[in-house]
Amino acid sequence: GWLSNWTPVLANKASIQTLAELGLIFLLFSIGLDFNLRKLRDVGFAALGIAVVDVAVMLWLGFMIGQAFGWSLVESLFLGAIICNSSTIIITKVLGEMDQKREAYAKLILGTTIVEDLLAVVLIALLTGIGITGNVQASLVLTRLGGLAVFLVVLIVGGLLFVPRLLNIVGRSRS
Repeated sequence: GWLSNWTPVLANKASIQTLAELGLIFLLFSIGLDFNLRKLRDVGFAALGIAVVDVAVMLWLGFMIGQAFGWSLVESLFLGAIICNSSTIIITKVLGEMDQKREAYAKLILGTTIVEDLLAVVLIALLTGIGITGNVQASLVLTRLGGLAVFLVVLIVGGLLFVPRLLNIVGRSRS
């Protein structure tokens, strides 16, 4: 039957990994189509405030849970950072299925989760440096934050300036 045709693909761990990554890329792409910087700007300070409080509370809770289990300082910090990561994809899909994505509260929720995701990326990048060296070094923290800032600026500028032009060229060529 149809399943036997897929058996070689499903039996190969690398194929499953590739399919999972493609699925994640498509989900993230669909979120990117629905959300733009203007929406984030509209809910900016409220989303930023909520996200900072949420990340701080989750980081603290994860840290306390790690300490209760007797984990090291770095392991406890990593647990807190992992817990901080919200599920923007799931929230977006639920709001879409409920046909609520255009509501003001939905925009605030999505803005908050996007800010939380950005903060979680910063935390993971900083904690990776702490995990490697075993301590907090101001120069390493500033270097990582600077690198992330440059990456974000290049990503936004590239996304706003070059991607639309590239899509227009591809659309005109009908290729």
